Amino acid sequence: MFNTPIVCVILGLIIGAGCYFFSGMENAMALAVGAFAICSVIGLVVLIVNAAKIASKKKKTSAAAQQFTPVIEWRAVQHFLNEE
Repeated sequence: MFNTPIVCVILGLIIGAGCYFFSGMENAMALAVGAFAICSVIGLVVLIVNAAKIASKKKKTSAAAQQFTPVIEWRAVQHFLNEE
């Protein structure tokens, strides 16, 4: 779930540092922050998509588990419950 977003943030740091140090432009800092922001947004979107996938898998799994819940016939054992 977290692998791709972490890679996106690290890639954003590397691209941002590369833009800042090697661009040779006067507004290199703005370019570096923009590159980092774009990669961070991509990482956030991927994180949200991964969380949604995991949530849907959990929902499917819990629905299957509820189908196999045993049903207890209390009338069959009521005489045991009434004993003191």
